[in-house]
Amino acid sequence: QSSGDDSSYKDYLVNAYQFSATLETSPYDSFYFRLLARVILQNDRIKKKRNEDYEFLMREAYFSSQEGNRRYRIGALQFKHGKVDVDSPIDILNMGNPKSLEYLSLGEGKLPVIGVRYDWLGASNVSVFAAPFRQKTDGTEYTIKRKELDESADNTTTESVFRPHLGATYGFGVGAGKMTLGAFRWFDKDNNIKWSSSSLLSKSYQEKDTTINFTTLDVDWPFGNYVLKADAGWFPKKNVYSYYKRTSDNASIFNTVSVPHTAVALSLERKFDNFFLMPVFAHRSLAKVPGGTHIIGFENKETTASEARDLQKSQFGLVFILDTSETWNTTLSLLQSAPFKQTTATNVWTFKPGGENHEFQLKFFHTASEKLLMTGKPIKSDKAFLQYQYTL
Repeated sequence: QSSGDDSSYKDYLVNAYQFSATLETSPYDSFYFRLLARVILQNDRIKKKRNEDYEFLMREAYFSSQEGNRRYRIGALQFKHGKVDVDSPIDILNMGNPKSLEYLSLGEGKLPVIGVRYDWLGASNVSVFAAPFRQKTDGTEYTIKRKELDESADNTTTESVFRPHLGATYGFGVGAGKMTLGAFRWFDKDNNIKWSSSSLLSKSYQEKDTTINFTTLDVDWPFGNYVLKADAGWFPKKNVYSYYKRTSDNASIFNTVSVPHTAVALSLERKFDNFFLMPVFAHRSLAKVPGGTHIIGFENKETTASEARDLQKSQFGLVFILDTSETWNTTLSLLQSAPFKQTTATNVWTFKPGGENHEFQLKFFHTASEKLLMTGKPIKSDKAFLQYQYTL
């Protein structure tokens, strides 16, 4: 793995162990869990440092029950919302997993949510979601602990862990396709974060969870050999991040602004005999962004904007999967954003010699943006992983 300014060049040796089990207590009831454990050895060639780390992650753990057309799950869940498989703006019911990209574990991009999902299945489907607890991150826990230490002993307040996070969807058939409407009062997967380099980062860093309201629409429409999928979301307020260099002292300022947000994504799938092709388009719009900010991923200016404005961002993508045989396949994903220009490419080669138990994967990841006018450097990262997997 290398960074854009060559300040970091790291080698990894990762031993990962995944355990999963299903315990059926009746024909209708079962318990399921999936645990991921990692032992990570890291060597930084530039800084000449070696680190060893361990991780134990409960990826899923829930009780599931189904009787007739009613089904529910309760526990540590990973929700899937929306139809578009790449860059969906509404598949946001879980917090993101930062380690997914770190180790190119692309299928582990979500952190589990302690919650409940209830489904009523039929010609029309109704689903109800609940996540009644605050979503913990290292940043939010640090902020709460520092606040408790700063407060006097007789004025200490305890942060409540309960949050009224609820959502519901209604799905129904439309001709040969299906449409789903959703309404949510949910946590924002992008927490409210602020910090400044003008003082000690440990003193200035603050991170808080945020509750937002939003509505969604998704469509799945097959026609001929193609499948058209669409996701759309409307957010009266949504967190976005601002970063800029303050001209008075050249300090770095990172903060969060909450603005009206609208987003849509479209994909068109086509499966051939030996390969799969899917172009993707996503568009995101921010309204009434306040002055004195510089929005990450949307703008590339030398200074902050002096007045409120509306911002747009589009991203074009292409996913290509080639199955050359039962033992070989490769997946290529390309993404290009505009007007802020950033290119991202992911390529995974999979080889399964002698059946399903053994699997080799060679993974490549590259992302590079245009040069940032505030810092004079682009956002750039290159990663390559060779992975061997044995399934018992």
